[in-house]
Amino acid sequence: MLLSIGILGLIWENGTLPPAGRAYPAGFAGFFATDTSFDWLPVAYGADASMSFWQTNYWYDISANSWQTRTQGTAPARYDCAGTFAILDGEKQLFVFAGYRGSYNWTNASHRYRYSTDSWTNITNLPYSAEGVMAAGTIGGYIYVMGGRNLSGVRTSNYRYDPVGNSYLARAAIPEAKTEGACAIARNENGDSCVYLFAGIYGTNAFGLALHTQRTFEYNPVSDTWRERAQYPLAIHGMSAATLRNKIYIMGGTDDQGLGGNDYSQVYIYNPITNSYSSGPSLPAARDGGVATAPDFPLRRVSLVRPVNNDTCCNDTLFWRRGTGAVKIVYAGAGTATGVSLTCYRLRSVVQGYVLKYDTLPNFATASVVWNDMDGSGTDDRDTMQVLLSMTLFEDHWYYWTVGVVDDMPDTAWSADTFRFYYDCTPAYEGAEESPGDIKPSLADVLVRGPDAVLSFTTPWPGSYKLAVYDAAGRLALANEFLASCGRNQVPLVLKEPGVYLVFIEGQGAQLRARLLITGR
Repeated sequence: MLLSIGILGLIWENGTLPPAGRAYPAGFAGFFATDTSFDWLPVAYGADASMSFWQTNYWYDISANSWQTRTQGTAPARYDCAGTFAILDGEKQLFVFAGYRGSYNWTNASHRYRYSTDSWTNITNLPYSAEGVMAAGTIGGYIYVMGGRNLSGVRTSNYRYDPVGNSYLARAAIPEAKTEGACAIARNENGDSCVYLFAGIYGTNAFGLALHTQRTFEYNPVSDTWRERAQYPLAIHGMSAATLRNKIYIMGGTDDQGLGGNDYSQVYIYNPITNSYSSGPSLPAARDGGVATAPDFPLRRVSLVRPVNNDTCCNDTLFWRRGTGAVKIVYAGAGTATGVSLTCYRLRSVVQGYVLKYDTLPNFATASVVWNDMDGSGTDDRDTMQVLLSMTLFEDHWYYWTVGVVDDMPDTAWSADTFRFYYDCTPAYEGAEESPGDIKPSLADVLVRGPDAVLSFTTPWPGSYKLAVYDAAGRLALANEFLASCGRNQVPLVLKEPGVYLVFIEGQGAQLRARLLITGR
């Protein structure tokens, strides 16, 4: 079942290119899993454009968008080999199985690579020699190695490899012989972690040309059983797969039967819960035989910025620096219908909008949401400034505010900072006028010949008063207590920096405020 529903806004971007082109490296048709402590994508072994085979070992640092050349793989050089990750000795390690050496020479040699020591170790060889083997790991600590082809034809083999015991156990065979299909792990509708095999090659015709299939199978390791699922939309091989939030993204592929053919850029997303496909964002170019992983990086938080004039008392403009979408899937190391290509693509989410919360207290659990714009475009990824308008506020109140960025997954990341500002609808002024006959306390004649300023404070009620001065970011700059007499009082202020300040005087049942401008020395 194919639903023509696209993923909103996810976009591919070019990553840093690998040191050399390698098609069908270890991991092709396998399943690479990454997490926040191991955000790498390896491209080990593989073939170049002249169909020379290599033992090179390139590792892509997804966070840094850079490649490293590590110790080359153990002999023999090969391509079309399987590779996946599993935990051993408390560390996630790369496991490589079998492959093709050329001239009708297949291998069952298998190895593991430990990144922390940059070293390779031979492991027990796969029970059979083949290329196009598909490896999925891990479920319950085991790796499942399946299918492939050799001189005897395409295989239905299914072995469970135990990294701790370094041994294999034969399991239920694939219902149909399969090689070079996409392979991934996801949970089915019952919550069981299963292996999924998509399309690929099931045999050859009388002329030795590859025969493609669209059949999809699900393998449940707990019951050691297979069942057929909805057919893949295309009859091709050489796709790569990565599982993102329990949906399998199947990328690229080719219909080449052995005499040349077409590559594909299509991406289809399989939902194991509904047993259905949807159209995903196509690769930037047609590719086959790459490796893929889904790091599913989180959104980076946005950062709040003071207004340009440093005056948070001006209530109509707030600023923050825009966040960027997060890398969700990486695809690298691939071939084309005519050769091998330097390939590194990153599927990134797109910022769709920003959410602003504000409250009179720094508690955003009950805060008001001012703006939630989910109609942003891809240009929102640019690191520029954004202006927010039209908040519903009350005069003469302090407000706390923070901003969250939302992408199309939809993920949300909030700013690390919390700013506050004072809402005041009156025009800007340097002090408050003292009205004749006014019996209330008042502030007047705030001087701007800084850095020393003097407040003229008039009150009919003598006694103790508290003084608090806040800078434009809402930070307390000065605080003290003083005794005021009936009538006019002079209150000196000494502030270190020029800028706009809010002055509060409280006492004897009265609360007064004024805006103060310090112009500098």
